[in-house]
Amino acid sequence: MLSDNTTQYMEKLGYEVIDQGNEKFRVICKNHIPIGFLKDDQSLQVVEAGKSEEQVLQGITDFVKEYGDLHKVGNSEFEIGKYKNVTITSFYDIDKRAVQYAVYDNGEGELFNSLKDAQNAFAVAAGLIQKQPGIQIPFRVRIALKILERWKSHG
Repeated sequence: MLSDNTTQYMEKLGYEVIDQGNEKFRVICKNHIPIGFLKDDQSLQVVEAGKSEEQVLQGITDFVKEYGDLHKVGNSEFEIGKYKNVTITSFYDIDKRAVQYAVYDNGEGELFNSLKDAQNAFAVAAGLIQKQPGIQIPFRVRIALKILERWKSHG
C-alpha cells in the first residue's frame, strides 16, 4: 500500500515507475532513463545516472511515509486537517527539495516552509485562536537566541 502511494506520488511529479513482474522492486525512470529502484520495503537504490535525483527521490519516499495515509487533495497534496472552510495540506516541492505546507481559506492559499507556521496560520484562519500582535524582542536577546540555536544544531 505504502509503495503504491509512493509510486503514484512519484508519477504525479513527473517520474515513470515500472513494475518488474513478480519481483519485489520497481524501476524509477526520468525521461525514459532508469535512475533507480524502489523496493516494497520502501528502500531506495539509485544508479549512477540517478545520483543527482537521489535527494529528491529519498525526500519523496520519506514524505509519503509520513503523509501518504492522509486524504489526497488536488494533484499532489495531502490534507492534514480541515475546519469549516479552512484546510491545511502538505506536499513535496521538488525545486526546494523539501516538504511544504499550504493553508487554504475559502480557496485562497498561503504557503509555508514549516508545519508549525502552517498550523498557526490554520488555527488563526479557522478562528480557533486569535492572532497575537508581534512582541518586540530586544536585539541582544535575539542575537543570544540565534547563537544558542547554532550552538545546539552543531553541538
